[in-house]
Amino acid sequence: MKKVLALVLALALAFSAVGCSGGSSSGSTSTGGSSAGGTSAGGDEKFTIGLILPNVENSAYVAVMEQFKANCEEQGYEFMFQTAADDAAAVTAIESMVQAGCDAICSSASSARNDAFQAAVDAGVLMCGFDGECESAWRNYIGKNYEQGYNTGSMCGKWITEKYGDEPVKVALLTYTKTEFLVPRDEGMRDGIADFAPNAQIVNTAEETTVPGCVTAVEAMLQADPDLVAICGFAGFCGLGAYEVFKAQGLNDGMHGIFSTDGTIEEFNAIKESNGDCYISCTDTGFTTLGTLMSDGIIAKLKGEDDGQGDTVYWPISTVTIDNVDEAIASVS
Repeated sequence: MKKVLALVLALALAFSAVGCSGGSSSGSTSTGGSSAGGTSAGGDEKFTIGLILPNVENSAYVAVMEQFKANCEEQGYEFMFQTAADDAAAVTAIESMVQAGCDAICSSASSARNDAFQAAVDAGVLMCGFDGECESAWRNYIGKNYEQGYNTGSMCGKWITEKYGDEPVKVALLTYTKTEFLVPRDEGMRDGIADFAPNAQIVNTAEETTVPGCVTAVEAMLQADPDLVAICGFAGFCGLGAYEVFKAQGLNDGMHGIFSTDGTIEEFNAIKESNGDCYISCTDTGFTTLGTLMSDGIIAKLKGEDDGQGDTVYWPISTVTIDNVDEAIASVS
């Protein structure tokens, strides 16, 4: 948790105009060389590329932002960033980036944001959706949410069967169903657990979106039900919050398990640190590479090139455990 907080603090210092909460969009931060309309370091036309994410409290979003920014600037393009916590804030952020002269904007997407996406397209801006879909976007980068959740839930179910056989056990979910596109991820987690450990009973759920929120939720879950053996989380910060509690309460004992979904370096490090004795697995959805992937695609399109990936690009799905965590860490070091 300290590492995540340190990242947030560093970002706050580097992007002093960026807000991280509330219902309105933050101020924007623009970095790079000359303004739009000039030339890049390689002599090509100079573009300004914007990125809008829900927050920088989630380490997965931090990873996306850092990669996206670094890639744009390395290729000589100007980078602009805002956070937007909800649909209304995202609409405002998109409008402000259009007014600021962005040539392309990658924004977290939903059907409620489609009109804002379309208005930007009508103004000549290349629009790209992330972590959700807008039909007016040139391309949407999205996760197969049910499959991601199912992978996390099935890892939990397999572990339960390995450790407890058909003995009844209690499980809790850290989930989020207030955002429509994440509902299938919740359903996938539940189905994965049920398919591989029908003896498991989900006795508690909590909907949280930060590490501190998950810490508080897991503490309350364990106090209410000390027999809880596993936590299954829809995001990386869920696992990180649960891990802080498990360490504090001495549950890194091989008989309690944490299973998360994102695939951030913080999750990999927690699996490594716990030696797989409580942080069992994370579903890797490519967050260590998504920022570069998306910015590469946008830059290619702005330059009139076709990368051949089509209108929809799905995030990868793989599993990281103690058996392959060193390889996962090395891939992002």
